[in-house]
Amino acid sequence: MNENTTEPKYQKLVKRIKTYIQENMRANQKILSEREIAQRLSISRYTVRKALDELEKKGYIYKVHGKGTFVSEKSVPTALNEIYSFTEQMEQLGKKPKMELLEFKVFTPNQELASKLHVVSQDKVIKLKYLRTADDVPMMIEETYLPYSKFPTLTVDALSKNSLYSIMKTEFNQSIHVVSESMRASLISSNEAKLLKVEDGSPCLNVRRTSFNKLNEPIEFTSCIARGDQFVYNYKYIHQD
Repeated sequence: MNENTTEPKYQKLVKRIKTYIQENMRANQKILSEREIAQRLSISRYTVRKALDELEKKGYIYKVHGKGTFVSEKSVPTALNEIYSFTEQMEQLGKKPKMELLEFKVFTPNQELASKLHVVSQDKVIKLKYLRTADDVPMMIEETYLPYSKFPTLTVDALSKNSLYSIMKTEFNQSIHVVSESMRASLISSNEAKLLKVEDGSPCLNVRRTSFNKLNEPIEFTSCIARGDQFVYNYKYIHQD
Protein backbone atom coordinates (compact mmCIF):
# COMPACT_ATOMS: atom_id res chain seq x y z
CA MET A 1 0.00 0.00 0.00
CA ASN A 2 1.18 3.50 -0.85
CA GLU A 3 2.65 5.15 2.24
CA ASN A 4 3.10 8.59 0.59
CA THR A 5 -0.36 9.94 1.38
CA THR A 6 -2.03 11.06 4.57
CA GLU A 7 -4.92 8.64 4.06
CA PRO A 8 -5.22 6.26 7.05
CA LYS A 9 -3.89 2.76 6.45
CA TYR A 10 -7.21 1.13 7.22
CA GLN A 11 -8.98 3.28 4.59
CA LYS A 12 -6.46 2.15 1.97
CA LEU A 13 -7.15 -1.42 3.00
CA VAL A 14 -10.91 -0.85 2.76
CA LYS A 15 -10.51 0.21 -0.88
CA ARG A 16 -8.19 -2.69 -1.64
CA ILE A 17 -10.48 -5.35 -0.16
CA LYS A 18 -13.59 -3.78 -1.74
CA THR A 19 -11.98 -3.84 -5.19
CA TYR A 20 -10.91 -7.45 -4.73
CA ILE A 21 -14.43 -8.48 -3.65
CA GLN A 22 -16.08 -6.77 -6.61
CA GLU A 23 -13.66 -8.21 -9.16
CA ASN A 24 -12.97 -11.70 -7.84
CA MET A 25 -15.58 -12.94 -5.38
CA ARG A 26 -19.22 -14.02 -5.32
CA ALA A 27 -22.03 -13.47 -2.82
CA ASN A 28 -21.80 -15.50 0.42
CA GLN A 29 -18.20 -16.56 -0.31
CA LYS A 30 -15.97 -16.63 2.76
CA ILE A 31 -13.07 -14.17 2.86
CA LEU A 32 -9.74 -14.53 4.64
CA SER A 33 -9.69 -14.08 8.40
CA GLU A 34 -8.37 -10.98 10.13
CA ARG A 35 -5.19 -12.86 11.08
CA GLU A 36 -4.64 -14.22 7.55
CA ILE A 37 -5.04 -10.80 5.94
CA ALA A 38 -2.63 -9.24 8.45
CA GLN A 39 -0.02 -11.92 7.78
CA ARG A 40 -0.30 -11.75 3.99
CA LEU A 41 -0.03 -7.96 3.86
CA SER A 42 2.40 -7.59 6.78
CA ILE A 43 0.19 -5.10 8.58
CA SER A 44 -1.29 -4.99 12.08
CA ARG A 45 -4.43 -6.89 12.98
CA TYR A 46 -5.80 -3.63 14.41
CA THR A 47 -5.67 -2.05 10.93
CA VAL A 48 -7.35 -5.09 9.39
CA ARG A 49 -10.04 -5.11 12.07
CA LYS A 50 -10.88 -1.44 11.44
CA ALA A 51 -11.05 -2.05 7.68
CA LEU A 52 -13.34 -5.07 8.06
CA ASP A 53 -15.60 -3.17 10.47
CA GLU A 54 -15.89 -0.37 7.91
CA LEU A 55 -16.68 -2.80 5.10
CA GLU A 56 -19.35 -4.44 7.25
CA LYS A 57 -20.96 -1.08 8.03
CA LYS A 58 -21.05 -0.26 4.31
CA GLY A 59 -22.66 -3.59 3.48
CA TYR A 60 -19.87 -5.27 1.54
CA ILE A 61 -19.37 -8.12 4.02
CA TYR A 62 -21.18 -9.77 6.92
CA LYS A 63 -19.98 -11.82 9.87
CA VAL A 64 -21.40 -15.07 11.23
CA HIS A 65 -20.33 -15.89 14.78
CA GLY A 66 -18.12 -18.94 14.87
CA LYS A 67 -18.09 -19.24 11.08
CA GLY A 68 -16.17 -16.28 9.68
CA THR A 69 -16.69 -13.30 7.38
CA PHE A 70 -18.53 -13.51 4.05
CA VAL A 71 -19.25 -11.40 0.97
CA SER A 72 -22.62 -9.68 1.13
CA GLU A 73 -25.20 -10.17 -1.62
CA LYS A 74 -25.34 -6.38 -1.81
CA SER A 75 -21.59 -6.04 -2.30
CA VAL A 76 -22.02 -3.43 -5.04
CA PRO A 77 -24.36 -0.66 -3.78
CA THR A 78 -26.61 1.01 -6.36
CA ALA A 79 -28.52 4.27 -6.40
CA LEU A 80 -31.61 2.61 -7.89
CA ASN A 81 -33.79 0.07 -6.13
CA GLU A 82 -36.03 -2.29 -8.06
CA ILE A 83 -39.30 -3.07 -6.29
CA TYR A 84 -41.99 -5.25 -7.82
CA SER A 85 -45.63 -5.17 -6.75
CA PHE A 86 -47.85 -8.02 -8.00
CA THR A 87 -50.98 -6.36 -6.61
CA GLU A 88 -50.20 -3.04 -8.26
CA GLN A 89 -49.45 -4.63 -11.63
CA MET A 90 -52.64 -6.71 -11.64
CA GLU A 91 -54.74 -3.68 -10.71
CA GLN A 92 -53.14 -1.69 -13.54
CA LEU A 93 -54.19 -4.49 -15.91
CA GLY A 94 -57.76 -4.29 -14.61
CA LYS A 95 -57.56 -7.63 -12.79
CA LYS A 96 -58.56 -8.49 -9.22
CA PRO A 97 -55.54 -9.82 -7.30
CA LYS A 98 -55.83 -12.30 -4.43
CA MET A 99 -53.38 -14.27 -2.36
CA GLU A 100 -53.96 -17.48 -0.40
CA LEU A 101 -51.65 -18.54 2.42
CA LEU A 102 -50.92 -22.23 1.81
CA GLU A 103 -48.31 -22.82 4.49
CA PHE A 104 -46.95 -21.19 7.64
CA LYS A 105 -44.23 -22.96 9.58
CA VAL A 106 -41.16 -22.40 11.72
CA PHE A 107 -38.20 -24.65 11.02
CA THR A 108 -34.41 -24.98 11.08
CA PRO A 109 -32.91 -23.88 7.73
CA ASN A 110 -30.31 -25.65 5.63
CA GLN A 111 -26.92 -24.02 5.12
CA GLU A 112 -27.86 -22.30 1.83
CA LEU A 113 -30.97 -20.64 3.27
CA ALA A 114 -29.17 -19.74 6.50
CA SER A 115 -26.47 -17.93 4.51
CA LYS A 116 -29.06 -15.93 2.56
CA LEU A 117 -30.64 -14.68 5.78
CA HIS A 118 -27.31 -14.31 7.61
CA VAL A 119 -28.32 -16.71 10.37
CA VAL A 120 -26.61 -19.84 11.66
CA SER A 121 -28.02 -23.27 10.87
CA GLN A 122 -29.27 -23.71 14.45
CA ASP A 123 -31.47 -20.61 14.23
CA LYS A 124 -35.13 -20.75 13.29
CA VAL A 125 -36.69 -19.43 10.09
CA ILE A 126 -40.33 -18.70 9.24
CA LYS A 127 -41.70 -20.01 5.93
CA LEU A 128 -44.74 -18.48 4.24
CA LYS A 129 -46.08 -20.10 1.07
CA TYR A 130 -48.65 -18.21 -1.01
CA LEU A 131 -50.66 -18.81 -4.15
CA ARG A 132 -51.32 -15.54 -5.96
CA THR A 133 -54.23 -15.25 -8.40
CA ALA A 134 -55.70 -12.61 -10.70
CA ASP A 135 -59.43 -12.83 -11.52
CA ASP A 136 -59.24 -16.27 -9.84
CA VAL A 137 -56.63 -17.47 -12.36
CA PRO A 138 -53.51 -18.89 -10.62
CA MET A 139 -50.51 -16.73 -11.51
CA MET A 140 -47.68 -17.31 -9.07
CA ILE A 141 -46.42 -19.50 -6.24
CA GLU A 142 -44.45 -17.50 -3.71
CA GLU A 143 -42.31 -18.88 -0.88
CA THR A 144 -41.03 -16.31 1.61
CA TYR A 145 -38.49 -16.97 4.36
CA LEU A 146 -37.96 -14.67 7.35
CA PRO A 147 -35.43 -14.79 10.20
CA TYR A 148 -37.48 -15.89 13.22
CA SER A 149 -35.38 -13.73 15.56
CA LYS A 150 -36.70 -10.58 13.88
CA PHE A 151 -40.37 -11.66 13.67
CA PRO A 152 -40.89 -14.04 16.62
CA THR A 153 -44.57 -13.19 17.24
CA LEU A 154 -45.75 -13.21 13.61
CA THR A 155 -49.04 -15.13 13.30
CA VAL A 156 -51.37 -16.42 10.61
CA ASP A 157 -54.14 -14.28 12.09
CA ALA A 158 -52.07 -11.12 11.65
CA LEU A 159 -51.29 -12.04 8.03
CA SER A 160 -55.01 -12.51 7.33
CA LYS A 161 -55.66 -8.90 8.32
CA ASN A 162 -52.65 -7.00 6.98
CA SER A 163 -49.91 -7.34 4.37
CA LEU A 164 -46.59 -8.83 5.42
CA TYR A 165 -44.67 -5.62 4.70
CA SER A 166 -47.14 -3.57 6.73
CA ILE A 167 -46.77 -5.96 9.67
CA MET A 168 -42.98 -5.85 9.35
CA LYS A 169 -43.01 -2.08 9.69
CA THR A 170 -45.75 -1.47 12.26
CA GLU A 171 -45.25 -4.43 14.59
CA PHE A 172 -41.54 -5.20 14.25
CA ASN A 173 -40.02 -1.86 13.17
CA GLN A 174 -38.45 -3.49 10.11
CA SER A 175 -38.63 -1.58 6.82
CA ILE A 176 -37.24 -2.67 3.47
CA HIS A 177 -34.48 -0.35 2.34
CA VAL A 178 -32.75 -2.28 -0.46
CA VAL A 179 -34.03 -5.11 -2.67
CA SER A 180 -31.82 -7.43 -4.70
CA GLU A 181 -33.61 -9.53 -7.33
CA SER A 182 -32.69 -12.04 -10.00
CA MET A 183 -34.79 -14.00 -12.46
CA ARG A 184 -34.33 -16.86 -14.88
CA ALA A 185 -36.45 -18.86 -17.29
CA SER A 186 -37.42 -22.30 -16.02
CA LEU A 187 -39.94 -25.14 -16.34
CA ILE A 188 -42.79 -25.80 -13.92
CA SER A 189 -42.57 -28.98 -11.83
CA SER A 190 -45.47 -31.41 -11.44
CA ASN A 191 -46.40 -30.14 -7.96
CA GLU A 192 -46.26 -26.52 -9.11
CA ALA A 193 -48.31 -27.38 -12.20
CA LYS A 194 -51.17 -28.65 -10.03
CA LEU A 195 -51.33 -25.40 -8.07
CA LEU A 196 -51.00 -23.19 -11.15
CA LYS A 197 -53.39 -25.35 -13.23
CA VAL A 198 -51.02 -25.76 -16.15
CA GLU A 199 -49.28 -28.72 -17.77
CA ASP A 200 -46.19 -30.19 -16.17
CA GLY A 201 -43.09 -28.68 -17.80
CA SER A 202 -44.77 -25.43 -18.85
CA PRO A 203 -42.48 -22.37 -19.06
CA CYS A 204 -42.20 -20.06 -16.07
CA LEU A 205 -40.13 -17.31 -14.54
CA ASN A 206 -38.19 -18.12 -11.38
CA VAL A 207 -37.74 -14.88 -9.45
CA ARG A 208 -35.60 -14.63 -6.31
CA ARG A 209 -35.57 -11.63 -4.04
CA THR A 210 -33.58 -10.68 -0.95
CA SER A 211 -34.74 -7.64 1.02
CA PHE A 212 -32.49 -5.69 3.39
CA ASN A 213 -33.30 -3.24 6.17
CA LYS A 214 -31.51 0.07 6.79
CA LEU A 215 -28.74 -1.75 8.67
CA ASN A 216 -28.13 -3.87 5.56
CA GLU A 217 -29.46 -6.96 7.35
CA PRO A 218 -31.47 -9.41 5.21
CA ILE A 219 -35.01 -9.58 6.57
CA GLU A 220 -36.65 -11.55 3.75
CA PHE A 221 -35.75 -14.07 1.08
CA THR A 222 -38.46 -14.93 -1.44
CA SER A 223 -38.57 -17.39 -4.33
CA CYS A 224 -41.41 -17.08 -6.87
CA ILE A 225 -42.59 -19.35 -9.67
CA ALA A 226 -44.65 -17.30 -12.14
CA ARG A 227 -46.61 -18.66 -15.10
CA GLY A 228 -44.91 -17.81 -18.37
CA ASP A 229 -48.18 -17.64 -20.34
CA GLN A 230 -49.85 -15.14 -18.00
CA PHE A 231 -47.16 -13.20 -16.25
CA VAL A 232 -45.51 -9.94 -17.26
CA TYR A 233 -42.70 -8.74 -15.02
CA ASN A 234 -42.41 -4.97 -14.63
CA TYR A 235 -40.02 -2.88 -12.58
CA LYS A 236 -40.54 0.30 -10.63
CA TYR A 237 -37.33 2.28 -10.24
CA ILE A 238 -37.04 4.46 -7.14
CA HIS A 239 -34.19 6.92 -6.93
CA GLN A 240 -32.39 7.03 -3.59
CA ASP A 241 -31.15 10.55 -2.78
